[in-house]
Amino acid sequence: MAAIPRGGLVAVTGAAGFVGGWVVRQLLDKGYRVRACVRDPDDLTRTGFLRAMGGFASGRLTLHAADLDEPGCYDAVFRGCHGVAHLSHLSDYNDQDRIHRVCQHIINSINNSGSVTRVVLTSSIAAVISEMDMQELVRRPVLYEDRYPDQSNPRRTPERGQGYSMGKLVAEQAFTDAAAASGRWDSITCCPGDNVGPILSAHQQAMGPWQKLIAGMLQGDCPQTGVYRPWMTVDVRDDAACHIALLENLAVRNGERYIAWSTDARNVEDINTDI
Repeated sequence: MAAIPRGGLVAVTGAAGFVGGWVVRQLLDKGYRVRACVRDPDDLTRTGFLRAMGGFASGRLTLHAADLDEPGCYDAVFRGCHGVAHLSHLSDYNDQDRIHRVCQHIINSINNSGSVTRVVLTSSIAAVISEMDMQELVRRPVLYEDRYPDQSNPRRTPERGQGYSMGKLVAEQAFTDAAAASGRWDSITCCPGDNVGPILSAHQQAMGPWQKLIAGMLQGDCPQTGVYRPWMTVDVRDDAACHIALLENLAVRNGERYIAWSTDARNVEDINTDI
């Protein structure tokens, strides 16, 4: 399928988020027009930083309310767009049926747009290595795009804390299959590591969880994630740039995955010491 044209119109879901905000900003910096999808455009605590971007005053950036659980929520937003960067995520990934429903809502809006040719879907490094089974990473330490968590592991269930990566893989497959069936658009997946870097809005301090963990370290705490594992960091600005490059690239193909990772794996103790 065709990459988005220079200066084209891109919809960004999860635009008020840590990564989403940077995607919006960098798209504007490159001359694109952006439709930023948020829960409540009038919540200035979360959208004030978007309104402060230069593109908002000129009309190149517009804000749109969207509820992932509502069928057709993106119909009007996606209509006329060339690309969609789907960064929005659910608060709970344990309900696999809900994940399927939400994916279908978004896919239907893409199909109904009549214009979208490229979708970049945000997945996660967890969909490459698993978020809970670190022994699997010991057994298979090489990370590459065609690597997936061990699906035969009997402990691979939402109840065992693996709902997040399972949900991400459900979304990857749903979008890839829908794009192939459509024939008009393609879906490329970005699998970021642990995003670190500057926030664009104060409300993003509570998001992450990496911002919260770093804040704890600065206060003398030594917090840890659900399982002991190294941080696989990526600068949030590089992650955003990767999303945009996948929107623009002519060589990528439907269903391909790209890992956004600095290739640094750092133990939490070392990060604490440096901070």
